[in-house]
Amino acid sequence: MAATTVANWVTNLAAVSVTGVSRSIAYPPHSIQSADLPYQYVRNVEVASSNDGSVSQYETLGAQGYAFSGDIVIAVQAANLEQASQNYTDLQTYMDRLLTALDSASLTWAPAEYRIVMQDQEPIEVAGAVYWGIVATVTGDG
Repeated sequence: MAATTVANWVTNLAAVSVTGVSRSIAYPPHSIQSADLPYQYVRNVEVASSNDGSVSQYETLGAQGYAFSGDIVIAVQAANLEQASQNYTDLQTYMDRLLTALDSASLTWAPAEYRIVMQDQEPIEVAGAVYWGIVATVTGDG
């Protein structure tokens, strides 16, 4: 496999297709329209090498000596709608859907690891608006 580039990493993260997502982009949005919810985007992309001291958080490095990391964020519903019970149920559904998408995605990097976190106590914020959502931090080697 050829070495992964940052551009390829972001493209692959953005290409993870989650059932029910209305809109998906490869960068953090400036704003989100309610008609676009659930809204998926990529943020916090990192590259670590064995020389910069941050590799300890990764299990392995790829053949090229780099570890890649990035977040797939899905903003599901505006937090101000006072529908906590339904939002919490929806977040569980989207966690399952994202897990399925990551497990079945045709990724071009080496096997990835991921951690999905429900953002119920610290909602996702975009342009001052807050949303119930989930964040998957995905790591892999290149």
